[in-house]
Amino acid sequence: MKKICLSIVASTICLYSFAQNVSFETAQHIASNFLSFHKNTPFQKSLTLTLRDSYIRAENGETYYYILNFEEGGYAIVSGDYKTHPILAYSSDNNFDFSNIPSALQMWLDGYENHIKTIKETQQSATENIAKKWNDILNNKQQPMQKSIEKKGPLTTSEWNQDKYYNAYCPEDKNVTGEIGGEYDNHVPNGCVAVSMAQIMYYHRFPTTGTGSNSYVSPYGRLSANFGATTYDYNAMSDVATGYSHSLAQLISHCGIAVEMNYAPTGSGSHSTKARQALIGYFKYANTATFEKKESITDSLWLVKIKNNIDNKLPIIYSGNKQGASAGHAWLCDGYDFVDDTTVYLHFNWGWGVNKNGWYLSSEMGGFTVDQDAIFGLIPSTLPSACSNDTLTATYGSFYSGTPVQDYNNNADCSWLISSPNATKIKISAPIFSTELGNDIVTIYAGNNTSSPVVAILSGDTVNDKSIFEVDGAEALITFTSNESITNRGFVFTYTTTLSKSNYCNTNVNPGSISVIKESSGTLTNGSGNNNYDNDNSCYWRIEPTGATGFWINVTEFNLAPGDELSIYAHSGKVIQAITYSDRIARYTIENPPTGILTSPNQPQIYIMFRSDNDKNDKGWKLQWGTDVSICNNTAGITTLNTYPNPCNNLLNVTFETDETINSVKLHIKDLTGKNIQTFNQMNINNNHYSQELNLSDLAGGIYILTLTTNKGSINRKIIVQ
Repeated sequence: MKKICLSIVASTICLYSFAQNVSFETAQHIASNFLSFHKNTPFQKSLTLTLRDSYIRAENGETYYYILNFEEGGYAIVSGDYKTHPILAYSSDNNFDFSNIPSALQMWLDGYENHIKTIKETQQSATENIAKKWNDILNNKQQPMQKSIEKKGPLTTSEWNQDKYYNAYCPEDKNVTGEIGGEYDNHVPNGCVAVSMAQIMYYHRFPTTGTGSNSYVSPYGRLSANFGATTYDYNAMSDVATGYSHSLAQLISHCGIAVEMNYAPTGSGSHSTKARQALIGYFKYANTATFEKKESITDSLWLVKIKNNIDNKLPIIYSGNKQGASAGHAWLCDGYDFVDDTTVYLHFNWGWGVNKNGWYLSSEMGGFTVDQDAIFGLIPSTLPSACSNDTLTATYGSFYSGTPVQDYNNNADCSWLISSPNATKIKISAPIFSTELGNDIVTIYAGNNTSSPVVAILSGDTVNDKSIFEVDGAEALITFTSNESITNRGFVFTYTTTLSKSNYCNTNVNPGSISVIKESSGTLTNGSGNNNYDNDNSCYWRIEPTGATGFWINVTEFNLAPGDELSIYAHSGKVIQAITYSDRIARYTIENPPTGILTSPNQPQIYIMFRSDNDKNDKGWKLQWGTDVSICNNTAGITTLNTYPNPCNNLLNVTFETDETINSVKLHIKDLTGKNIQTFNQMNINNNHYSQELNLSDLAGGIYILTLTTNKGSINRKIIVQ
């Protein structure tokens, strides 16, 4: 029987042809040694890594793999059997979130499990090459030249997801888990194909405008997008969404509509072939892009295609469909690591946040044995122009030195002014930075001109992607100049801001407070007067007059920017954090402005929420409200009386209910001296509900008394005519 021995510190493990589980201690040793080596340069000492947490995939006494996270950052997925590659996947930076694994990654992990299960069941023997890999890592025999024969990537820096902020323009569904501010924000997931497409477009920052339009009937009704009439503002997007962004949500939504996404509360899907068609047909990508299936060529040629794309700085939309499954998944492949002739890792951006992005072993390609596809050659039909002088006003955003597929230009002279109103601090980072050392220079100024204090002067490849450059204030100027020779990849900068408390409405629900209003009628605004409201702000009001049994709301002024919304919720006794999509009775946006008077009967309180996104603003809104109030100890036989809008202009609506039959009803309008001004004799009657619209256009502005008289008695209500 063939035997291969591995020495582990002072012990020896001999691998026979039968299955043998890797112990947890050995897996931890393997992961720590491997990551310590990959987190350092050859000139640094090895790190001692501290285990943070772990996950073990085992069943019926057989261990298939371990996932181990470390406090210093990074994770490794270690095989549970010595006869496979020791490291199935890894990241030197990110930790792995066990609690929220996307379907695509789970399918890939299932592929590793199936591969290891087959080896165990067929009692295969370990090869000498595999045994040497285990031995080298266990005994720290990895050499600097063993890191990679060739490694490139990851190309992308975005860490986008399918949930809150990213899905803000996808259909709403009360069946989606989450409260206001919950995981999915009561919107359906945006779909992996749409996220993959959008990240490609953000990477290239192309197109600025699309072409054509599309409309289709989804499970949520007709969805439409006019790509040719839309400007995509990549500067108002960033690698990670830290708040609502019209630009970001619109881009992902348009990608979904372009591929006619089948939206659903538990997951949204479309076919990857549609992504190629949409990127070419609607978003102006070169028609040389190809959709190819892995099954049609050899493994080696497949890897050559991947390598050629990455070498040309072109991320790939990768997709797979597990055997027997009816649906597949899409994600990005944006890097390769040829460790040796038999070991190749691919870098995957799963479109599910950052916590699982990493390098995954390609020789066990995740079990997508039936349908494994990729879109190659995704490049803009016209490359974006070189860097220019831009002003960025969003509360978070990004900018690029040019186009990622070409080096920046010689003799460049560019600037970007971050000018975010209400910001007290700007934090700037560079996930990608590579210029000619000493000659092609980026300068960061703490102000809006080159006379401002210098925060940093940057060049070369020395900028750490974790470095943060801080500017106190609302403005920062970044300039870039290059000389007449030698260029490089350039840079990507992202930034976030710290905002001061809003000058207008400042009742942000977390951790702020809610404005509580007890009056039975009144006027409410966003508070900015003649000024524009603040960006990236949320305000809440609770209106709860004593005895209220219903409300009317009349929005008299409405000027919002794209991405901002005014919503009204009605529910008895709930705190604001518990209000959900199901409680909402109105949502007003620039695309869906208010029309007419909103009524909400049988509600003792309402919540009003105003939310603005990270960029662009306007004057805001103004509304009037009034209430139905329970009436006690009256002689008219009336249980509720409502007048709206109050104050009013020409028309006043009067409604009331009664518990008993009323034989006659008259309405009188009197001045404050009691003099009768107008009388109305007719009422519209529906069972015990009475209503009438009164024309008061002949009255001068002022305060009047409305007297309602029935055969049982009378009751008075103050009204205001404007």
